[in-house]
Amino acid sequence: MVTTSPTSGTTVTVTWQPPADDGGNPIIGYSVTCVSSPGGVKVGPERFLGAATTGTGPGGFTGLSPLTTYKCSVVAFNNAGPSAPAVSAEFTTPLGATPPAAPGTPTFVEDPNDGTKATISWTAPTSDGGSPITAYDVTCTSVPGGAVVGPLTFPAPSTGPVALTGLTTYTTYQCTVTATNSAGTGAPSAPSTARTTTPGWLYVPAAAAGVNPSRIYKCPWPPTAIPFDATTTCFPQTDANMHYPTQAAFSGDSAFIAIDCSGSYGAPCMLGCALQANGDITGCTLTANGGPLSGVTAVGSTVYQVTTYNYVGVCTADPATHLLSCVNTALAQFFSTPSPENAAVRGSHMYVTEPSRGVLDCIVGAGSVITSCTQVTPSGDLHGTTGIVLWGNFALLTEAISNDVTMLDTTTTPYWTRVATLTPISGWSPYGVALINDDLYIAGDDGTVRKTALLSSSPYFVDDPPVTIASNFNSGSRDVLSLTFN
Repeated sequence: MVTTSPTSGTTVTVTWQPPADDGGNPIIGYSVTCVSSPGGVKVGPERFLGAATTGTGPGGFTGLSPLTTYKCSVVAFNNAGPSAPAVSAEFTTPLGATPPAAPGTPTFVEDPNDGTKATISWTAPTSDGGSPITAYDVTCTSVPGGAVVGPLTFPAPSTGPVALTGLTTYTTYQCTVTATNSAGTGAPSAPSTARTTTPGWLYVPAAAAGVNPSRIYKCPWPPTAIPFDATTTCFPQTDANMHYPTQAAFSGDSAFIAIDCSGSYGAPCMLGCALQANGDITGCTLTANGGPLSGVTAVGSTVYQVTTYNYVGVCTADPATHLLSCVNTALAQFFSTPSPENAAVRGSHMYVTEPSRGVLDCIVGAGSVITSCTQVTPSGDLHGTTGIVLWGNFALLTEAISNDVTMLDTTTTPYWTRVATLTPISGWSPYGVALINDDLYIAGDDGTVRKTALLSSSPYFVDDPPVTIASNFNSGSRDVLSLTFN
């Protein structure tokens, strides 16, 4: 008598009773074969040795197809040969296990004290596919750039929070999670909300007219105390070519420093430097003809420069030499006597601040040439626009003439709409701005760095007035025009 019990769509447990007569020779083992009906597709034979064997054991008989009808036969064999087969009744395999459904969207939380670490959690899939989930794999990808960390495997049933390591400081990541069971790995979850890991350093140019070289302060981040004094906490970075630095940007192991050097358009006024593992800026070389520069920003290996002589440039960085190859476009073909100050970039849009016009939306086309520029803020609404960063559907701007920090809704047309303005502080003109996730940091000409948390609805600015984080960057009558994290 042969009995069968399907355990999955591909496996059946087969059991039998030994024959009443071994024919005078001890039984060596048994052979199992299963045949589909209809179709006659044969699976096996598979041998199971041992006279006392009465079944296929915990591993079962494998190789069947889901949702298929079979009969299985068992033959005993000894040295004289095989017996007549004993045949089971028909049975049908079930659909069987499938890979699990996608887990819920994960939540990524950066470590506030270590930019190489974070935690992540998620919810279990709505279906395990008919087989218990054994593991979850987490994969994080930098945006932009596409550098991948993972997959990192975590045993089920835990869905976190679990620790992520091996991340890069001040880098934006999105993460997905997959679940695995006996049938395989399922589809990935929706990506987590993009979050930026904690920086390792804060860089603040502190330039003095007629003083060469000027300096960039390198400050440990996060700070051990708030507020901190730049003259005692930070490390001055200097170079013989560092004439009046206005802003720094970073790409991989390169640092690019815009300098307001003397000369007309065409003068090399960008420094390409090596960024050391300890955050030091060394080995600077003049590069990127563009004239006196007021701003620089980097997105991956692409560097964007802004010159006070109406030009903006799109540059490609050489990671080995730290030099730039730039295509510069004159904004004078779109506006009369423009004087661009800074820029923020999203996709093919280069949003350029211009003191008299507010913000210009310039499109980067083929060959890195600016193909068009449109004014997206009404003339006369903003006063002395300098710094700009993008935060979701909003832009954060500094207005050095009116001493304002302003949030604009970038989804409104034809002009962006002002939704909130920080209360001006007497004697404080804000210039540069930088973001760490939902926190806005502002460099002022009084040598301070201030911070306010952001909200996507009223009151928009959590800290009004903003909290002082650091002071004395203007030691020695130096101008403070920007700040950059890395």
